[in-house]
This record gives sequence, structure tokens and C-alpha cells, in this order.
Amino acid sequence: MRGVRETSLNSDDAILLVLYHDEEASQAELVSILKRAQPTISNAVKRLDAEGFLHKSGKALFITSLGRKRVESLPELLAA
Repeated sequence: MRGVRETSLNSDDAILLVLYHDEEASQAELVSILKRAQPTISNAVKRLDAEGFLHKSGKALFITSLGRKRVESLPELLAA
């Protein structure tokens, strides 16, 4: 997911894009992949979970069908 960290995507969209392609990731992996501060990732994950775009199971994060629809509805995300 090299292109994700090189774009100006906001953290929410960048996280969903990683999960869209990788199926699952931990917050620590997202920090490493996206090269963003841990508090930024943590806040985005909380927001996305509350809005139903991702699901947390232990340390693993999974994109939901609603999250997939969001990614697919924004062609600029799929081009990243």
C-alpha cells in the first residue's frame, strides 16, 4: 500500500483503503503503513468504528460492508 502514504488522503479514508486491500490490520500496522502519529490513527479508528465503517476484534481491525461501499463510492480512493 505504498501509494496510500504518498497521497494526501485524510486518515479515515487512508485507513479504509488499507483495510479494503489488506482485509485486516492492527492499529500499530496502520501507524507503520501510513506513517501517521498513533493518536491520529487511534482517533480515526474510534470514529470509523462508531460510524460502522470498520469493526474491531481484539487488536485486529476489519473493514465492514459499509466501509467497502464508502471506498468504492470514491473513485479517487481506488486510484491511490
